[in-house]
Amino acid sequence: MTQEIVVGSSALNVFGLTWRKAQDLDVWGTATTKTFPEGVRGDYQYMPKYIMDCLDREKICDTLYATPDMIYTIKLSHLGWDIFWTKHKRDCLLLEKYGARLDWQVYNILVSFWGEKHGNKDFLSLNKNKEDFFTDKVEYIYDHDYIHELVAYPNRPVYEQCLKEGQQVYIDKDKFFAMPFEKQIRMFREEMAAIALERWLLNPKYSDKVHWAEAWQYAFRKTVTSLTKGWATDFIVLNLRHFDVADFDYFKHALETLGEYVMKKDENARATLDHLVTEYWNGYLMEFLDGCSPSIIVPEEEGFKFISQDGGGEGGAEYCETVFKCKDIYYKATYSYYSHYGYDTSYMDVFQVTPKTKTITVFE
Repeated sequence: MTQEIVVGSSALNVFGLTWRKAQDLDVWGTATTKTFPEGVRGDYQYMPKYIMDCLDREKICDTLYATPDMIYTIKLSHLGWDIFWTKHKRDCLLLEKYGARLDWQVYNILVSFWGEKHGNKDFLSLNKNKEDFFTDKVEYIYDHDYIHELVAYPNRPVYEQCLKEGQQVYIDKDKFFAMPFEKQIRMFREEMAAIALERWLLNPKYSDKVHWAEAWQYAFRKTVTSLTKGWATDFIVLNLRHFDVADFDYFKHALETLGEYVMKKDENARATLDHLVTEYWNGYLMEFLDGCSPSIIVPEEEGFKFISQDGGGEGGAEYCETVFKCKDIYYKATYSYYSHYGYDTSYMDVFQVTPKTKTITVFE
């Protein structure tokens, strides 16, 4: 007997969770292929019966739709791989806010399945010295350990407390979980800050182009998808809300010490984005883009005001940006447009901006 279940935004919309309008019907099933009715844009994925058996018990009244709890579990299980990562992360944070609960058994089964499908990060081995571990194509301006010390100042880096005996980068799982929860969170936040600094904020190629809050998000994603695996990835994924918000204090001492790089002094530029902004605007933006309209009216009572939109559409640029205001603060959302796909906000970034008037000289 063929088993099928609707997952993703299509299912969330059925349960009244409509921050993003479903653009197609996402279906998992045990059949090798599926034909969708005329006029329905569908995305079908074959899944083994043992996984479908787990999902079946999470249907509501034997309908075809996965519950919000199961979608939350599915999306969390995806986060160890860099596939529509930002979209899955934001959905998980919102589902958690609305009370979604993790099914630990299904999560583990899915993570194992995705590992077989997308790779188990065999390239990532911590049983190395630091010189062999940090051998990717990043141009390192400063020693990684030195940046760690600047991030942790005036304390020592937390990771030093739970290294395996005789190792330089290999974290002892037992030592890690023996620490208080606050230290566990801080250890990974220090690592993300060090990565953000060495790859973006202290790299001359990017230091004047990337805002510290953006660099944090890049490092957050990089840490989960490329620099951790197994229990370490699980820990970060299952504690998303503790890592999603950037904190300038992790960067301040390093940027002040390595003063050859310009620090932005504007205190507003250091403000962390209010999650309400990202949550509400992501929903409005999706509706706006779905209608391919050059402008959008967002509810003023929510404190939002549309300012401008540039890029995208037939003949338009691939790089797109929308400026909006929320509670007297201006924000810019950047995303992409592809002629074969349309607007893509899977990797949309939102950051604070300041309106400035510039005078230009023209010759007529």
